[in-house]
Amino acid sequence: MLDPKPDSLKKFIFSFLGLVTVIVLAGCGPKTENDTGGSVLIEKDEATDSIQLNEEAVTTSPSLYFDGTKVVTSKIPALSAPYTIYVSLRSGENIPAETETTENSPPMPFLAGDFVVYQKGSKYIIGTKGGNIAQGGDSSDRQEIVLTVDETGEGRVFIEGEELWKGSVGDTRPIVIGKGFQQRYWKGTIFQFEVYGESVRAPDNIPGKSALLFDISTLPEN
Repeated sequence: MLDPKPDSLKKFIFSFLGLVTVIVLAGCGPKTENDTGGSVLIEKDEATDSIQLNEEAVTTSPSLYFDGTKVVTSKIPALSAPYTIYVSLRSGENIPAETETTENSPPMPFLAGDFVVYQKGSKYIIGTKGGNIAQGGDSSDRQEIVLTVDETGEGRVFIEGEELWKGSVGDTRPIVIGKGFQQRYWKGTIFQFEVYGESVRAPDNIPGKSALLFDISTLPEN
């Protein structure tokens, strides 16, 4: 039973209201990495058709989720050799192996340097100026792709640590993530996307941060 004295009743009411306020504020706090599945909060800018990043989220969770309508572009000009591109990604949809080539398909996770990447069936297909040069990986699982070009113009392609191709490359281009040629948008998560100003001969020998040119966690404005 409540104490009938006015002072005691007031103390009870203020304590109750304070508890309710704490509960409400806790529920309205910012999303954590677990709340967002490890992805940055992103919104589409209709004017530029580009992703706007939640800068605070980027510092703690640099991965990006693409829903098939978003694209990230970088102010970095076309890459010059030597360079290494390291990407960790996982697709968000199944693409039939017999998918026809149209304005909208097959989806393309990114274009960068001398390389273009498609998703078809359960595989990632890597292309360059001479056409498709390699395929591999499992798009339903998180995969690591390393694309590198040395000072002589020799390129190498690694997927999940396996070297799938080595040869000459050309026709370098700026970085575009989440979309390829025409309207070939991609659905999935880019966990890491890093570009270094040095080449590598093995995927486990990624250059140090001093050679880092581009990282989605420090994405320049479009």
